[in-house]
Amino acid sequence: MDCAVYKMACCCITGDLINFVKQLEGVCQSLTPAGSALTTVSAVRCLNVYLERLGALQAQSTSLQDTINGAFESGQFVSVQPSMLAAVAYQVARERQGTLPVWPTALADMTGWRGDNTADSEFDKACSMMRAFVGIA
Repeated sequence: MDCAVYKMACCCITGDLINFVKQLEGVCQSLTPAGSALTTVSAVRCLNVYLERLGALQAQSTSLQDTINGAFESGQFVSVQPSMLAAVAYQVARERQGTLPVWPTALADMTGWRGDNTADSEFDKACSMMRAFVGIA
């Protein structure tokens, strides 16, 4: 555990958000069983980091948190990493609103996911699941 905390601290110092989130997820997963409430909290925290970095409105955060909570409670997203759950919830919300680009470069840089709609990628599979969950064809 000490090694993970050290790596997280190094990521904070260097501003490496992608690796910080990955390290944080690893620590959370090692402490809690899959499907625990902490997974939802982690996804919501990731979402808040994304929104904060993009300067998004707080009202947007509330509706997205509701989507994340509902998705988690459905049981369909238990195998999806919390940071990915937050990212796909945000992307699908942008799609629903018609916001372009749907996956801005800033999000790609923060998350490491490109959102390039390659159907075989883990990210795009999670997006498809989220679209079905919120009722988008």
